[in-house]
Amino acid sequence: MTEHEKRPVISMLPPKWCKPLCENAMTFKCVKDCAIYRDCSNVKFRDDIKLEDLPDHPLDIPLSKDEYYALFVLYVCLMQEKIKNG
Repeated sequence: MTEHEKRPVISMLPPKWCKPLCENAMTFKCVKDCAIYRDCSNVKFRDDIKLEDLPDHPLDIPLSKDEYYALFVLYVCLMQEKIKNG
């Protein structure tokens, strides 16, 4: 599926869970591409995120497949870091 074949979501704002976690939140890349298609194509997670900063899982809002995957990978990476560092 190409970029132009993706169906846009009605909202052009990033989801509530994404804003505090992504460096690109509310930038041109976010508002004009990533937030419209909800494909996490421009997600760049902040370096200073801690496991405690993440929203409780599972979220009570519907997520696209790409959003769920990106958030799940972030959870796993932060859990692994927490286990290693104690």
